[in-house]
Amino acid sequence: MSDQKKRTLKGGAGYFFSNVITSGLGFLFIAISSRVLGPAEFGVLSLGLSVIGIAANFGSFGLPNTIQRYLSGRGEDRANHLFGSILLLATSFALLFATVFFTASEYIAINIFDEPRLTIVLQVLSIGVALRIMYSILNAVLQAQEHIKQIVISKTTRSVCKIVFLGVVFLWVQNAVVAALAGILATFVASFYVISCIKKLDIKPNLPSKEDVKKVTAYSLPLVFVGFSYFLTQQTDRLMLGWLTTSSNVGIYTVVSTLALIMSTFHGSLVSIFLPLASQAYRNNEFEELNETYLFISKWVGGINGFVAIVFAGFGVWILTLFGPEYSNEVSYQILLLLSFLYFVGTWVGPTGALLQMSDGHRIEFYNTLVFVVLNIVLNYYFILLYGLAGAAIGTLISGLVRNTIQLIEIRYIYRLDVIRKENLVVLIYVLSTFVLCLFWENYRYFISLFSLACLPVYMYVKMDEFEAKLLRNTYKKYVG
Repeated sequence: MSDQKKRTLKGGAGYFFSNVITSGLGFLFIAISSRVLGPAEFGVLSLGLSVIGIAANFGSFGLPNTIQRYLSGRGEDRANHLFGSILLLATSFALLFATVFFTASEYIAINIFDEPRLTIVLQVLSIGVALRIMYSILNAVLQAQEHIKQIVISKTTRSVCKIVFLGVVFLWVQNAVVAALAGILATFVASFYVISCIKKLDIKPNLPSKEDVKKVTAYSLPLVFVGFSYFLTQQTDRLMLGWLTTSSNVGIYTVVSTLALIMSTFHGSLVSIFLPLASQAYRNNEFEELNETYLFISKWVGGINGFVAIVFAGFGVWILTLFGPEYSNEVSYQILLLLSFLYFVGTWVGPTGALLQMSDGHRIEFYNTLVFVVLNIVLNYYFILLYGLAGAAIGTLISGLVRNTIQLIEIRYIYRLDVIRKENLVVLIYVLSTFVLCLFWENYRYFISLFSLACLPVYMYVKMDEFEAKLLRNTYKKYVG
C-alpha cells in the first residue's frame, strides 16, 4: 500500500468522523429551524445565509486552497512569510466585504428580493462574516499541516454551540434574526480554540515582502472565482428562486438541497486530506502515487454515495416529512432525486477540481468556472420560469454535469488519468436505473430501493482489490471479532 493511500485513509477517517458530526448537527439545525420558523421565515434565513455566503467566498480570496498549496507538509521556501501574506490579505478582505455587505443590506433585501424582513438578517450576518472568513483561513492551516484531531474538535465545538445557542434563543424569540445570531456566536467560540492550536505550529507568520504578497495574490486570484463557483453549485438555485419566486419556495428548496448535500460528507472528508497530499505529490513528481490515490477515492466515494442515493430514491418522501409535512410532496421528491444524482456524479468522477487546483491547474479551473457560472445562472433563470421549484434543480443538474464532463476531459489529457473504468460505469448505470424505476413506479419504490441496496455492496465486494479486501477483513476483526 502506498504511503499516500495510507495517509488518505487515516486522514480521511478523521475528516469523515468530523463531517458526520458536523453534517448531523447541521441537519439538526436545519430541521429545528425549518419546523419552528415555517417555510416563509426559514426561507428568509436561507436567503440571508446564501447572500452572505457570497461575501464569505469572495472575502476568503481563494486563500484556503492557497494555504494547501504553500503550507502543506514543510511548506514552500519562505513559508512563514507566505503565511504572513495570507493573514494580511485575509484580514483586509474580511473587513472589506463585511463592510460592503452591511452597507448594501437594505438595497439587496428590497430591490433584489423584494423581502424587507431580509434586511436585518443580512445586517446581523454581515457583522459575523469577517469572523467566518478568518475561521475558515485558520482551519485551512490546520488542514495543510494534517492536524486532523484539532479540526475535528474545532468543527464539532462550532456545531454543538450552534445547536445550543439556537435552542436557547428560540425559548424567547422564534425568527430568522436570532437563528442567524446563533451561528455567529458559535463561530466566535470555536475561533478561540483554533487560534490556540495555530500558536503551537512550527509555521509562524512573518512580516511579508511585496514579492510574497504578489506570489500569494497571483495564485489566489483565479481561485476566488473557482471557490465561488463551488458555492454557486449549492446556492445559485436558492438565490434565483428568491429573486424569481417567494421566500417560502426558498425555504422548501433549502430543506431538500440540504438533505441531498449529505452525500458530500464522505467525499469532502477524503478530498480534504487529498488537497495537501496532491500538492506534495505534484511538487515531488510522484504521479503514480497521485493517480493511485485519486482512483481509490473516486471508486469508494462513488460506491458509498451510490448507496445513499438509492436510499433517497426509495425513502425520500418519508425522510422529508422529518422537516414538516409542508416540505414533503412529489415535487420535493423529484428535486431530491435530481440533486442527489448531481452530487453522486460529482463524487463518482473523483476530486477533479482538487487535483487541478493543487497541480498548478488553477488557471484551467478559472476558465471552467467562467463557463459554469454563466451556464448555471442562465439555466436556472430559464427553467425556474418554466417549472418553478423543480426548474431550479434541473438547471443546477445540467450545469453541474457539464462542469464534471469538462473536468474529466482535462484530467484525461493533462494527467493521462482515466477514471471511466468498467466497474465505475456499472455503478453509475446501476444508480441511474434505480432512480428511473423509483420515479415511475411510485407504488414499488421501497421494494426497488431495498433490492438495489442489497445488490450494490455485493458488487463492490466482488470488485475489491487485494488491499481493499485486507482492509475490510482487518476492520471486521477489529470491530466485530
